[in-house]
Amino acid sequence: MAALLCVTSGCNGPSQKVEKVYNVKGTVQIDGRPLVDGMVSFKPADARGGSTATIVTDGAFQCAVAAGAKAVTIEDMQNRRSYGNEASPLTADVKPNAENRFEFNVKSGK
Repeated sequence: MAALLCVTSGCNGPSQKVEKVYNVKGTVQIDGRPLVDGMVSFKPADARGGSTATIVTDGAFQCAVAAGAKAVTIEDMQNRRSYGNEASPLTADVKPNAENRFEFNVKSGK
């Protein structure tokens, strides 16, 4: 189900090349429990290129992301919390011809 929504944004005008994307999948746990309802976003660590966001359902996600180092943000919709910031960064390195499976285990700080 998580593959149903995968949003990629960026500015690819006539003079810019379209980024090649690769399958990415994984899991998200908060305090050792699967994230029931949320989103995960992948943004270029160097701020160049497009971003991708997808739904996390029952702890799982799947989408297509351009290669490279990514800053990752996780949104917990039920508890209205966000994870992945300067104080507690989350990262992923998407590689061509790799499995690109990521597991994010975050603590809520409760």
